[in-house]
Amino acid sequence: MHLQLSYGKKFKKRTRCPIDIHDLQIGPSEGQFKKRSSTASENEPACHPPTKATIASASTVETTPTTTTSTARDDQSKGDFLHRVPVGWAANMSEGDRLFYGRTLFISKGRLKDGLQLWWHPPQPSTTGKPVVSQYFSKRLFLWMPRRMYQVDFLCPTCNISLRSKGIYNRVRLVLDVSDFYYLAAEYMDCKQCRGTFISYDDRMMNQLTDAMRVSFPALLTRKYACDRSVLSLLRARTLGNSSTAMQHNILERHSEQWLGKQLQYLSACKQHQNAMRALNMPNQEYEETVTFKAFPTARWFLACYVRDVWGRIEMLKAALTSVYGTILKIDSTKKVCKKLQGLAAGSAQWCTNVGNERGEILQSVLTTSESISSCQDLANGLMKRFETAQQAPPTVLYTDRDCCKIGGDSKFKILFSKWEDLEVRLDIFHFMRRLALGCTTESHPLYGVFMSRLSSVIFEWDSDDLKKLQDAKKKELEMDGIPNPSLSAVQKAITKEELERYCKRQTRGTQKTTDGVQLYTQTGTISKGGIALATYRCGRGTTSLESLHLHLARLIPGTSANAVNFQAFLLDGLYRWNLLRAATSAQADSGHLRTFDLRLSTKVNALSQQIHGKKIIPQALNPAEYTGETIGVEYLYKQSGLVLPDADDELMAQIDEGFEDEEGAATDERMESALDHSFPIPDPPFTDKQDGDQEDVVEEDPAALRDAADIDCVEDVSTDSRGIPGWEKVAALAQALLDLKGISLTSSDAKKIIKLYDDLADYDKQPLTYRLRMKASRGRFARSKHGYVGAEVVKRCFLSAGSPASYPNKSRVVEALCILLCEKIPQARKDDGYTSRWRLILSEYNKVRQRLLNSEDLLEGTELVLLHLNEATLTRWFKEKTRRDEVTMLLQGRQLPPSRVPAEQPLPPAKEGPSRPVSPLIPFQFPEPEDRTGLANVRRKNVPSTSGSSTAAEAPGVAPPAKVSRTTEWRKRKAQALAQTLAPGTAKLPRKEYSCRVCGKGMSSTGHTQFRGKRYCPDAPGQVSKDEWLAKQRAEAAQAKLAKQNKD
Repeated sequence: MHLQLSYGKKFKKRTRCPIDIHDLQIGPSEGQFKKRSSTASENEPACHPPTKATIASASTVETTPTTTTSTARDDQSKGDFLHRVPVGWAANMSEGDRLFYGRTLFISKGRLKDGLQLWWHPPQPSTTGKPVVSQYFSKRLFLWMPRRMYQVDFLCPTCNISLRSKGIYNRVRLVLDVSDFYYLAAEYMDCKQCRGTFISYDDRMMNQLTDAMRVSFPALLTRKYACDRSVLSLLRARTLGNSSTAMQHNILERHSEQWLGKQLQYLSACKQHQNAMRALNMPNQEYEETVTFKAFPTARWFLACYVRDVWGRIEMLKAALTSVYGTILKIDSTKKVCKKLQGLAAGSAQWCTNVGNERGEILQSVLTTSESISSCQDLANGLMKRFETAQQAPPTVLYTDRDCCKIGGDSKFKILFSKWEDLEVRLDIFHFMRRLALGCTTESHPLYGVFMSRLSSVIFEWDSDDLKKLQDAKKKELEMDGIPNPSLSAVQKAITKEELERYCKRQTRGTQKTTDGVQLYTQTGTISKGGIALATYRCGRGTTSLESLHLHLARLIPGTSANAVNFQAFLLDGLYRWNLLRAATSAQADSGHLRTFDLRLSTKVNALSQQIHGKKIIPQALNPAEYTGETIGVEYLYKQSGLVLPDADDELMAQIDEGFEDEEGAATDERMESALDHSFPIPDPPFTDKQDGDQEDVVEEDPAALRDAADIDCVEDVSTDSRGIPGWEKVAALAQALLDLKGISLTSSDAKKIIKLYDDLADYDKQPLTYRLRMKASRGRFARSKHGYVGAEVVKRCFLSAGSPASYPNKSRVVEALCILLCEKIPQARKDDGYTSRWRLILSEYNKVRQRLLNSEDLLEGTELVLLHLNEATLTRWFKEKTRRDEVTMLLQGRQLPPSRVPAEQPLPPAKEGPSRPVSPLIPFQFPEPEDRTGLANVRRKNVPSTSGSSTAAEAPGVAPPAKVSRTTEWRKRKAQALAQTLAPGTAKLPRKEYSCRVCGKGMSSTGHTQFRGKRYCPDAPGQVSKDEWLAKQRAEAAQAKLAKQNKD
């Protein structure tokens, strides 16, 4: 629409300035607009952008025929761009995207431009002019044309001959990404012999590409949609709650937020444009309706994509699982995970039997109907054949929780693994102790923990060198904490069970004596403790690692149920990832920050890096051996029944069930760690195998240490607390003095008295409290912390009461003494004016003492006394633990118990060093790599101007560039050159027959013959005029015909 704007009287001559309303660029604020084209003819009058006043005073507004011409021209251009793209693209691609890609990708209908690339991104929405809805909801496009871009010579799968290109495929597919969809366009080819048609993303074509080119393709195709590889990576993580339903909800939420964000941007732009039009007193315009939210795939589709992805890697997964070996094996079974197997196989599996090694890796996991010898024989035969084929030494020890021996014959596992004659079958020590503990009537007895602790000390003996180093390191730590010359009893009470297991080796005695020469321990590193270097160990004894796997195994199968195919996919992929994590932990190599489970990718990268740079980029990457053919998981169960596990083909994908329902809730940790670091944590419950400090009344002490303690007793009458730390009487005196204070403030004399008592304390009680690092890197075999909180949440989590953090009383001996005195002072709850619990009364009195300390500047400046904040939860838990310890102490009074830590008479075998990198298998698994046929396709050449010629012409100004030659002429020249090369030297070329005139029979090249626009002139024709007259007549007739045609149009 054009406007004839009449300006005011400022101009001497009334001037009309035609302005196209589509040329106005209206900004986000009122009145901000300008003309798009500022170029004007020198003879035309100056036309400045009109203001609000000039538009308001416009006297004439008329529409010119230019509007119709411009609109028709735009529609014709739009239709031309839409006509260029294939017709089938309209099914999944919006009109705006087809308009953009028709202008960007194509130069004519079905003819692509040169210089193609994989990814094509639409432009950002224009900030000027009327908003266009297609610019806000446009999608990027992935163009997959390996034959056109890289000249890959594809072969027909049936005829084995090169395929011909048929151009770009008539349909475009939608690919689901994390936050949006994108288009997938491809080329298609045909075979001239069998007439078969193949799309470039067909599996038969993709398998002919090299791995380096295949990684560029980002999607996994299904029937209706396609799934991006990034979504599949999220589905592969086998963690708690990572189900296809949860993933579908998360992706749907992200897509919805992205769609709403685009809606907000478009509607805001429309609102700004509308405000600007109103400010210019222009009529309101109609804006396009926004696009609707596209139908989203269901959770079953996500599950189908995941299963199809796993089935595409099934051979590699099986090869990796059957490439695990070990010298110490463990076998154990569980029933819990079998309950999740539903569908046609529901109720057919009773046990899930797992075999692991000393590093926590899983050698085999099968579902069986029972634990009988006949059910497990194929499992044992497969393992024995695996070790024999790989020429690996047979394992020396097998740990189990049952059937370790048999009276009057060989045990069950001796019969199963009959080829391993030297294999010793041992019962797991924990299950051995549980059998001895059957004589106890209950586990809740106060002395049950003491009984199990002393039973453990009778069975185990510790390496004397490791135990001596740990005691020296702990003694140094206590001295650094301010305890002068701590006794051996105090040092042993300060050593926790976790420290013993981490820094000391031990062996079993008696009937369960560890086999001589078997290295159960592997050194994982060293750590400095108290200035002394201690080695850290990982033990391979028992079935603990398998029992830990059973908890994780149930989480590998998300939800509560899964059919056979889904169960197999989850199990194989989960165990594969589990083994890679265990192998990376056991290998003493720096893995950096890489986290990948793609063995194919890492193997190819290492091979190329070794050839080019002479080293591997990922030295700790596992190189699997060839698949041994063993049946794993549900496949083992089907084989026992004489059936075959269904394959995840297209028919199965169409009927696949979701297979599970999500469970609500999450696992909680058993207890929280306090925010304050202390050498003496709260004792574990009685049923744990814990060497309690208060339970160790009879200890074998070093005579030198006893003499040191006797010297201390002779110098001063020193009292110790339950942990053997001296100076308890001075702490009690200070606590009593603090409790005797009255009022809300202290006098000078009271402050001096408290300061004097504080100065009398031992250095250990006066040192400031140190806080433990709450955020530490994950360590250990399973790379998990022992509590349930990670990251910044660790800093926030603590025991709360009315929104305030709290600590345990035993973190400070002064606070603990105050609480003991307050418990004696307040023995029961108060029921006078309503019920007030005993713990609330104790906390009230404690807070009064704490407030007096905070109100006294003399105490704050003269001492470093800190009274921690307590609440009812920490106070009651401390009191229960103290009561339990006191009860155990009373029950054990006068009884002689065996020592808790017995050093071995002979040194234990040294720990073996962990492998720096995985061992290469004897027969490695071969990842199929097709022949690289890049650049071999017979692509029709195009006439491209020579770059060297143009540059030469630019450098030499006097030389003109070569003239453009038509494609036909160039083809004839190439044909003539090829013919000349085939002829023998000196052979004359074949004579070419000259064209002859139909009238006279003479050659057309003879004198007098000519032609004009297809009409021939022969001088010998009857009644012929001269050549000049004939040409003049023909030119005149042509001019008249042209003029007549123009008049007709």
